[in-house]
Amino acid sequence: MNETKRPTTAADAYRQRRQAVDALLEELRKKIDAHAQRAAADPANWGYAGDLGHVEEVLRDLAAFMR
Repeated sequence: MNETKRPTTAADAYRQRRQAVDALLEELRKKIDAHAQRAAADPANWGYAGDLGHVEEVLRDLAAFMR
């Protein structure tokens, strides 16, 4: 696991958390791309659309929180 130094200032904590958030967003993009490939291989499966509906709902909540 990647260990980081304990932040000593709010700015340090912000930078560390921003890096973590950016890494998670990149991971999410890769997982959504892989999900799209599975969905393309099974176009009649409504489950994939449902999955993205849930992802959209959670992302909308996050976007509203960040306003």
